[in-house]
Amino acid sequence: MSFCCRYLLPSLVLPSFQANAETPVEFDYRYQLYQEDDDRIRVESTYIRGQLDFNEDFSFRFQWLDDAISGASPTGEYDQDGKAVLADLTDRRRGILGALSKKFGDSEFELEFSESTEQDYLSRGIALSGSTELNQKNTKISYGFNYLDDQVSVPLRGELSKKSYDFFIGASQLIDENTVISVNLTLGYSEGYLNDQYKVIQRDEIAKVTVPVTVQVDVPVTVQVDVPVIVQIPDGFGGFIETEVITKVDTVVITKVDTVVDTVVDVPVTNQYVENRPDKRFRQVLQLEGLHYLEP
Repeated sequence: MSFCCRYLLPSLVLPSFQANAETPVEFDYRYQLYQEDDDRIRVESTYIRGQLDFNEDFSFRFQWLDDAISGASPTGEYDQDGKAVLADLTDRRRGILGALSKKFGDSEFELEFSESTEQDYLSRGIALSGSTELNQKNTKISYGFNYLDDQVSVPLRGELSKKSYDFFIGASQLIDENTVISVNLTLGYSEGYLNDQYKVIQRDEIAKVTVPVTVQVDVPVTVQVDVPVIVQIPDGFGGFIETEVITKVDTVVITKVDTVVDTVVDVPVTNQYVENRPDKRFRQVLQLEGLHYLEP
């Protein structure tokens, strides 16, 4: 049995300081360690986040992350004992994100850029989102669009691309001081290489194999044989002379003949298949939520 242990160091939140009287700056540092038993998976994550407030309506936030991953991961294959085959895993991900936010009255808009790199993966994204408060700020409408342009390094196939487009719209309504309901709709479309390049599916199957087999068959053959026959010939004096003559007689005999026939046999085999998903996917997600706070 496998047990998972997690260690999380508290965030080190540095106090806000002001670059000048008009531009307050805040940032924090976080380190997180995820460790499974037997060194199965180990992830060390470092985050640095910050925000720059130019004024009460205009701000810039950023995030930098560094993830180091090591351990072993199932490949989808099984050995002769039926145990999952594990492959050594070592990877490092670095990512950066920046976003500008601007308020216009009861509306707020944000433009976000991001980039993430791994050994075999490069992802660049841009997102535009916004929200508008109505009904004396009791109703909030949210909306946005996100685009990702990814490059995937696939063994034996080189660099393949994947593009993703997401649009979302949602609304939340304050019913009373303790109750909020919300509805959100997300439409997503992806195209390109949508597989996990390292995932393998192993299946035990029965293969039909044609095998040439030599067999003996009985073949009837017609042959002529010499058969002695006694005949009587008149001797001219009222008697007969007996004599033996040989005559040819057709007869059927059975002979053994070797012949090759094709025989189909069932052979148990273990096949491995790489993941092969369609190169286009349309996703729709509808989320309904009700939240009620209980007073003590």
